[in-house]
Amino acid sequence: MSSPARPLAPVRPSSRWLAADAFLAAVRAGTVPAGAGLALIAAADAANDRLIDFTAGSASANRNGWRIDLAGLDLATYRRNPVVLWAHDDTSLPLGRAVRVVVEGDRIRARVEFTPAGALSFNDKVVDLLKGGFLSGMSVGLIPLDWEYQDAKPDGQVLVFTRSQLVELSVVPIPADAGALADQATACLSPHDAIEIARRRVALLELGVAGHSAEIAVIVARRAVLRDPHLTPEDRRRFRGQIAQIERRRRIADLTAP
Repeated sequence: MSSPARPLAPVRPSSRWLAADAFLAAVRAGTVPAGAGLALIAAADAANDRLIDFTAGSASANRNGWRIDLAGLDLATYRRNPVVLWAHDDTSLPLGRAVRVVVEGDRIRARVEFTPAGALSFNDKVVDLLKGGFLSGMSVGLIPLDWEYQDAKPDGQVLVFTRSQLVELSVVPIPADAGALADQATACLSPHDAIEIARRRVALLELGVAGHSAEIAVIVARRAVLRDPHLTPEDRRRFRGQIAQIERRRRIADLTAP
């Protein structure tokens, strides 16, 4: 069962961006303003811009080779303490809380309320990245209670957690479940804001992911920033140099590995 359509957040009348219903009405009437664009605000609730909806997980096998039987997933314990963390770090302050978490068809759906603006600067950066579309992944933390191997031809066997208990949700740069993402598309950002959010994404990846995965993620993020036509020549040279440095370090590590 697919999740119900969410209402779009309002767009400022002075903006050249039109909300979906206004854009379609203008198309039907033949009155689309010159240069107007269709705006889908990144999952921010019209009344509370600290609310973002996610697909937190699904019944599909993830990149780690296991999947969750959602019929056996216990949500009751999590609902009593619905913390949302950064990258499964339970030693730091949470990003927010899940005000709604349910199983809908073959997906785990969550509505997350992030901490108030200005309360924690790191959390504000995460919200900026989510709303800008530069960060969208979510991951579940659970306790497996029962499991079994099931055939998943042609890929062989998959470990299935037939009973499990959800204990936390985390915003992550790269989720194990490729479909575990925030409900978002494009946001109405100025070129300056888009570049600033992209830079913050690089900083978050460097802080929040360790080892080989971090280097790959940082390369991907910096290459994404390089594609922005508004980037200054100085920043473009700096980012290219940083990418080359990381890639040289990785090549040396590969050559010296036992």
